[in-house]
Amino acid sequence: MLGGCSLTPNGKQAAESGEKLIVKQLSLGEEVAYRADSLEELYEDSGFVAEILVTEAMPSFLGETKLLCTYFNAEVLTLYKGEYHGESFFTDGGCMKLSEYCAAVKPDADKNEFSADEWENGYVTMDFMGSHIPEVGERLMIFGKYSEDGKAICITSLGQSLYLCDEETVSITGSEAALGDLPDDLKTDFDVQVSNSDNTMTVACGKADFIEKLVKS
Repeated sequence: MLGGCSLTPNGKQAAESGEKLIVKQLSLGEEVAYRADSLEELYEDSGFVAEILVTEAMPSFLGETKLLCTYFNAEVLTLYKGEYHGESFFTDGGCMKLSEYCAAVKPDADKNEFSADEWENGYVTMDFMGSHIPEVGERLMIFGKYSEDGKAICITSLGQSLYLCDEETVSITGSEAALGDLPDDLKTDFDVQVSNSDNTMTVACGKADFIEKLVKS
C-alpha cells in the first residue's frame, strides 16, 4: 500500500506538532467492512467502552507489512461497558521515529537526504481513515472489542472509536472526508467546529451530552 509513498523530505513541509517534528505524514484510506451509522450502534457492537488515560504508547508494524500500528496501555477512568483486567489496547496507525522507520522500511535510505535535526528528532506518522493516534497523557473515550486471545482491546471501527475528552468536551480531529464517516447522530451533535492550519477540522460536543447518549444506549 505504501509503494507510491516517497520518504524524500521537504523541509518547508516539516512541521512541529507538540514536541514532535513531523517529517512525513501519511494518511491512507482503505475499504472497511464495518461502519456504525449511530452512536447506539457503535456502543452495541463494542464489547468495551470507557474513558481512559493513556500511560504508554508503542508504535509497531502491522504483521509483516510496512503499515504502522500502535499498542498502548492506559488507566481506565470510567468504565461504561465491559470489564478491564489490565489488557493492552491496539489501533491501526502510528507515530515512529524517522530513523527507526527508515531502518525497517527503506534500509538503503540516504540519511543525508534529511537534515541532521530531522534524522535525529523527526517522526513519521501514518493514519487510516483519519483514525486518531494515541499519545501519552491523552484522555480518550474508546470503543473497543476484545481480541480473540483476550490479551488486547482493539478499536471497533476505524475513524469512529477514539475521541479526545476533558472535563467538559468530547472532540475528534480529521479531514473533512474522515469526519464524514462519523456516526450520523454525532455529525449533528458535534456542533462546535474549528478549522486547523493543516487542512483538518476539529469537531466537538459537550461531554455530558455524549455520556447521556451512551447511558441511553
